[in-house]
Amino acid sequence: AAQALMAVDPKQAWETAAKVGSAGAAKDLTGKLLNTWMDQDPASAIKYLAGLPEAEAKAYAGSVGYVVGQMAPAEQRQLLGSLPEGGAKASLRSSLVRINSQSGRYADAISLLNDMPDGQQRDQSLHSLTGEWAAKDAVAALRWIQQQPDSSDRDLALAAYSAHLARNDPRAALQMTGDIPDKTLQKGALKNIYYTWLRADAGAANAWLDTAPMFTESEKKAARQIGPTMGGIGSLFLPAPSVGKGR
Repeated sequence: AAQALMAVDPKQAWETAAKVGSAGAAKDLTGKLLNTWMDQDPASAIKYLAGLPEAEAKAYAGSVGYVVGQMAPAEQRQLLGSLPEGGAKASLRSSLVRINSQSGRYADAISLLNDMPDGQQRDQSLHSLTGEWAAKDAVAALRWIQQQPDSSDRDLALAAYSAHLARNDPRAALQMTGDIPDKTLQKGALKNIYYTWLRADAGAANAWLDTAPMFTESEKKAARQIGPTMGGIGSLFLPAPSVGKGR
């Protein structure tokens, strides 16, 4: 019934699918319906999702972002502009930053990023964007970082770039973090270098950590415990370091 309704009333189709008794079956069905709805009328689909409870709307942001990410940048902005501010819009914008950066459209990704409000989600988007860019064109990414004004954004970009650099030249990555004046953020960047370094040379990485003066013994112990897990995920997926005081 829900699938048949999709052709004439997507909203009613969605609400019918939600009545399926099995949570797993309902989620699978609504996912399929969402793809159809996004193909038929992305504006109304996104508008409806934005009116759902925030946690529910955010759960679909990745699927929506994938479809919208295939559109031209002007269409992406038009759809985003039709949404009210809130968690759904922030999650969709974050997804689009990631998709545009993965597609090599860095200028569009940066433009979307600049529209995001300050916060952890924006910091992670910036960190991921820079890491993605550095992996594909390290020279261009570094040139862009060097052109940025002295700010928390520049610090986060340097942190992401240093984590990428640590894959091949950990010592140079450590030196790069010296240009980060925010000590809280700098410490987070050094942890990410350590996690990345572990993949290539665990002995050297642990020897450095043993003598690193900025970490307490308890912090070193915690880093050693989670390091093997964090080091295995790759620099592109490392968490953005916390910003001490935004600049």
